[in-house]
Amino acid sequence: MRNILTIICCCISIITTAQEKEINFVPAKNWQDILRKARAENKNIFIDAFATWCVPCKQMDAEVYTDASVSYYANKEFLSIKIQFDQTKNDSEYIKNWYQDAKEIQKKYNIGAFPTFLFLNSSGELINRSQGFHSPSQFLVLLKESVNPELNYAGMILKFKNGIIKNEQLLELALKAKKFKQDTLALAIAKQYKEKVLDKSNPESILNERLKAFMYAFNDMISVESPIFKYMISNVEATDLAVKDKGFSQRTKEYYVSHDIIYSQIRPNGKYQNQVPNWRRLENEITKSYGSATAKKLLREAKINWYTDKSDWVNAVKYNIEKVEASGIDTAGMGASMINNMVFDIIFKHSSDPIALNKALTYMDVILKSNPESPTWRDTRANVLYKLGRKEEAIKESEYALQLITRKARSRDEIKEYEDTLQKMRSSLPTWDVVH
Repeated sequence: MRNILTIICCCISIITTAQEKEINFVPAKNWQDILRKARAENKNIFIDAFATWCVPCKQMDAEVYTDASVSYYANKEFLSIKIQFDQTKNDSEYIKNWYQDAKEIQKKYNIGAFPTFLFLNSSGELINRSQGFHSPSQFLVLLKESVNPELNYAGMILKFKNGIIKNEQLLELALKAKKFKQDTLALAIAKQYKEKVLDKSNPESILNERLKAFMYAFNDMISVESPIFKYMISNVEATDLAVKDKGFSQRTKEYYVSHDIIYSQIRPNGKYQNQVPNWRRLENEITKSYGSATAKKLLREAKINWYTDKSDWVNAVKYNIEKVEASGIDTAGMGASMINNMVFDIIFKHSSDPIALNKALTYMDVILKSNPESPTWRDTRANVLYKLGRKEEAIKESEYALQLITRKARSRDEIKEYEDTLQKMRSSLPTWDVVH
């Protein structure tokens, strides 16, 4: 008899598990309705925050929420609900009834990406969260972590407040709080990590990819006086190898020298001072500790920014040209577009110096070799030619730019801008703003 009962129980268990073919997302009138149900059933809440246009959201529906292990565990431990966070003309009345609650939830939990997964206790307090596509096995781990107070976000925060979390756990928790946009809390955790770990550890023992992520997320935690900074600039190859990012130490050095030494003096409190900075003194200060090449490069950029802010276009043009001449022209990635923007917005718009304009023309010829059918770059080149007085060449180039944009434009307004430029050239009118 006992064996029969055992067989029956096993069969029931197998049948029950087999029936869990997908997560049971419950319908609810509103958020308060969900909270009432969660309290009544004493269950945690799982919110699948999605948008109709979100491809990973659809993948979760098709590949993860239908997984037997995932659905079994989710249905056992959570009251699950799907909430749509965008609005479409095809929305049902059910979806429309959730519009206001969706807005409030999005604001409360700073939801900025989809899918976002929120896990709350039966009182509606956040205990864990994540975002982005998860495989079935990854999502099952997340579900189990979310009900475990030793592992979930709420449990880790409680440990932090009780002073029983340390070392790398502090770093990971700070990054997680930052990711969840809980900035005040993230900063408090990051501060503790800095004081207890970052400033007291042997740099070699903590330097890794996660520390790099920490430095990006909490850049104000580091300064030129930090032990980790001093180690990095003295051990360039070892640092780059540890964080698996060639050039990281150089970029770090340039950022903090600029931030701590240059901009703290020329732009205190986020506003450029009116008095011309003592560039020579700054150069000597930086050269002494970081070398002449670093000083010249960083001060050149600072001069561009300062003179542009003060609308001192003679110097802004001068130092932009100096920068290109020193660094060369990078036609890969965004480098070429940045050259185009500088030529148009700085040299073309604000200089009548033929030397500067001819330099600009040379720069445009270089970047056009990498993308000869860019209507934007052709238009810039046409404008430079026109300002140099080479009207016929400018008109021919402008006509070509117009042909290109006509093929590629997404709106009539884009084409009209090119037509207006061409018409001004044909009518011998300036294509730039004339200062009276």
